[in-house]
Amino acid sequence: MGVMIDRLTELYRFPITRFFVVGGVNFVLSYAVYLVALQYTGYRMSYWISFAVSLFFMSLMNIHHTFGRDLNITSFLIYAVYYYGYALANVTLIALLIEDLKVPEEFALLVTMVVLVPIHFFLSRQVIYRLTHPR
Repeated sequence: MGVMIDRLTELYRFPITRFFVVGGVNFVLSYAVYLVALQYTGYRMSYWISFAVSLFFMSLMNIHHTFGRDLNITSFLIYAVYYYGYALANVTLIALLIEDLKVPEEFALLVTMVVLVPIHFFLSRQVIYRLTHPR
């Protein structure tokens, strides 16, 4: 058991590992909020409610924890703008899946995460590194 913990600890030092862990926690959080919100409103509003919760979580965690950069209001706001653009792409894909491809509302968010998360990692890293290492 100790060897496994040591290996997991070693893996956790890589930003991509931390990104996926933070993303996994964010996924559970945002998906739970999305499902609860679906009980009271449509899928688009449910998405934006879950997005608002995840915006703060992901911005704080990715800047400071995942990529180990100093967190300040400027970097938070710029990353939040980037994350908003990511959300627009995500909700557009969700609408396409539900309205055109007839994917059930409960699964559309899962599909978009599988497609967009790898792209999101590389773009997040670029945005955050450029924020903290301007040329």
